[in-house]
Formats: sequence, structure tokens, C-alpha cells
Amino acid sequence: MKKLIAEFKPCLRGAFQLCLFMHSGIEPFKAGDWWQTLRSFTWVLLFLPLSYLTVALHPPLGTEDLSSIYITNVSYLIGLSSSLIVFGIFFAFASVMKKQNRLASYISAVNWIGIVMFFISLPLLIANYMNWFDYKAIEDIGIVLTIYGLAISAYVFYRAFDIPWELAGCMIIVGLLVGETTHDAIYQLMDIPLVDYSEVF
Repeated sequence: MKKLIAEFKPCLRGAFQLCLFMHSGIEPFKAGDWWQTLRSFTWVLLFLPLSYLTVALHPPLGTEDLSSIYITNVSYLIGLSSSLIVFGIFFAFASVMKKQNRLASYISAVNWIGIVMFFISLPLLIANYMNWFDYKAIEDIGIVLTIYGLAISAYVFYRAFDIPWELAGCMIIVGLLVGETTHDAIYQLMDIPLVDYSEVF
């Protein structure tokens, strides 16, 4: 617990700097300490219940008539399944590159960035709750934030592994493809409607 509290300020500052694409942001995570990585999941678990609030305020397209708790649990299943697959792919990549400790740096940084991204997304949740924007506007802003998040992930991968940025971008695209495929597969398995953005708007 002491280590978790001690690293809070430098890691949060590093995460914020990485969100601004600053080189110094990777420094608090550069040690490649797997214990630090495990501790970083504490914040993931603390913020996890807030995903229910997100689903309740802005349910995914086609799930408006389904229970928010059910959709949230399905989202947890999708996130866990895709994360395990992506971890396996990234671990294989790190092993081939002989940079396994860099994977620990990447995971730690991404977990801390999740805190920053939540507060970046918070105004969008408030606007949704206050009905300041219609559903399409919220979706459009969400798409922009998703692209921004992918860009940050690629930058962190590039800084953590110290590889060409093109390769880092490629690995994040692979992760995105895994996530989307897992999402669609589990939705079909659970008989949840798959509604494409372009079909509605």
C-alpha cells in the first residue's frame, strides 16, 4: 500500500504527460517492474464500477432495451477476453524482441492513462446526463476520443519498447482488430443486436 501511494503522484504525472505525447512521460514506468504493473491494476479495479454508470447513461447502439447491468457484465467479458488475447500477442512480440520487461512498462503506463482518460471523458458523461447533446453528437465525440486513445496507446508502445513508430502503430492496430472481433463474436454469442453506426446515422 505504501508503494502504491508513493508512486501515485509521479505515475499520474507521467500518464498525463503521455496523454500530451511528451517523451518524459514514460520515465515513471521505465523500470519494467512487474510488481508495479500488478499494483497499477488497483486503479483499474477501483474505476471499474464506473463503467456501469457509462452504460446506464449512454447504452451501446441496439442495447437500449436491455438491462444496463447485463450489458456492463458483457462488456467486462469482452474486455477480459480481448485483453488476454492481446496480452498473449504482445508477450510473444516482446519475447521475440527480447524486451519482456518493456511489456510491464507498457501495461503500467496504459493502466494509469486510464485514470486520465476517465477524467477527459467525464465532461462527455455530464453532457449526456444533462441532455446537452443528442445521441449522435455524443457518439461522434466518443469516436474522436477513441481515436485519441488509440494514438496515445501507439505512442506509449513506441516509447516503452523503443521501436519504430510504424511498428508500434501496427501492434496497436492488431490489438484493435482483436478487440473488435471479440466484441462482435461475444455479442453474437449472447444474441445481442450488432448495430453499425452508419446504419443509424
